[in-house]
Amino acid sequence: MQALQLTKEGASAPSLKLIANPKPIPGHSQLLVQLKASPIQPSDVLNSKGLFSHTTFPGVPGRDFAGVDPKAHRNMLAKKSSAPADTTLISQNMAVTPIVKKPKSMSFAQAASAGTSFRTAAIALRCAGVKVGEILLVLGATGQVGSVVAQLAMLWGCKVLGVARENAAEIDSVGDPTLSNAKTLAAGKAPDVAIDTVGNAELAQAMIEVLAFRGRYSFISAPRGTPRPVDFLSVYWREVTLIGNNSVDHLQEEIARELKSMCEGFESVALMPMKESMMTFISL
Repeated sequence: MQALQLTKEGASAPSLKLIANPKPIPGHSQLLVQLKASPIQPSDVLNSKGLFSHTTFPGVPGRDFAGVDPKAHRNMLAKKSSAPADTTLISQNMAVTPIVKKPKSMSFAQAASAGTSFRTAAIALRCAGVKVGEILLVLGATGQVGSVVAQLAMLWGCKVLGVARENAAEIDSVGDPTLSNAKTLAAGKAPDVAIDTVGNAELAQAMIEVLAFRGRYSFISAPRGTPRPVDFLSVYWREVTLIGNNSVDHLQEEIARELKSMCEGFESVALMPMKESMMTFISL
């Protein structure tokens, strides 16, 4: 079979090569899956640069895929540690399997690309304890994960205020860097929850400042380099809860349950995956 493999020697930059590997042979409680699509996510790019503790070379990049069970002809989407290849092996043990049946409304490419963005968004919302009727402020509302956060939050009965550049959402982060318009748009009420999918230090502090008393600030990305520190005195006085979310280290069964819970939303088109027109396709 063919696979894309990252190799790295010494201090040189990683190189990507198309290699030939023996076809995997399923063992006990394993399933051989023929892959139809596997996306390269932003985290895969970071991983290829060795920015995660679990990065190893040589390795096959990729976190998600969509494919078929050649024997049962079942369409499925799943999450694994490496995907861009012809076939792969995954567990058949239904107690821990990461397999989810692909919704008919989604193409293989859409199903494969939905894994990371939808589960990351769901993790950020659930860890923040989002409730029906709450007001959410979403930083990066037009991005891959931020747009999904907005979709899920509205589906769960929340009022969503998006923050993005150049009037692409309800609040323009360039024209209103302090996010002062948040309360105006929510009829004078402060947001209960802020979901940060960007990791900008100044905007992070602005989100914390506009939150309601005992608000929750949930973030999936943190500023790199030497960012301005959070004003912990403000956090202390207003009892704001800071919630970090690392989607990489969640268990496979947790991810499978999360994706399964969204299938009805995909089938009813209440949840919309990325359009194929926004994707770049590369065939092995």
